Amino acid sequence: MILLQRWLAGYEVGVRVAHARDVAFAGRAASRQSGRWCGYAAAAAAGRMRRTPPEQLAHAFAIAGVTAPNQEANGSSGYSRLTGNDVKEGIAWSASSGVMALQLAAVGLTGPLEILDHESHFAQAPLLDGLGGSLLKILDTYFKPYSCYRYNHAAIDAFCVLLRAHALAIKEIEVVEVHTFGWALQLGNKVEPQSLTDV
Repeated sequence: MILLQRWLAGYEVGVRVAHARDVAFAGRAASRQSGRWCGYAAAAAAGRMRRTPPEQLAHAFAIAGVTAPNQEANGSSGYSRLTGNDVKEGIAWSASSGVMALQLAAVGLTGPLEILDHESHFAQAPLLDGLGGSLLKILDTYFKPYSCYRYNHAAIDAFCVLLRAHALAIKEIEVVEVHTFGWALQLGNKVEPQSLTDV
């Protein structure tokens, strides 16, 4: 239970920072890419596990925020349309830089502590409302039941409904045709995937 609470701390921080970067507000978010904010989550989870003192943790957040990958080119909100690549969300790099930020803060490196205090870049209400209380922001998000991109989830749900409703066996299916929306068409969409990223 304690380990779960520590991981939840990371998710809660990440969700709050992501929400504060509302893309609908001009100037707050250059992209929707998760790598822009998940370093905060990694620093929070690792910091909670290590019982990092608050001042060090604040510097770790600041360092993680500054060193987050910019992701300007990549993904559905970037200018590049080649989305089927290994750095598309920047999550792995951001998570590792978040943990590294915690290590750097532990040895005395500092970051701009007011990084999250600028309304022009981070809305304050999503960051602070209910902070420390029992109502978690993570409960306002969706949880992925399938290990694939979220744009595919509705089609998978529909497929499962059809399988059950018509008692279909997989071997009876010759082809599946999926109709989707424009954003989904910007994904790699390789019919014959050759790598894990293609899948």
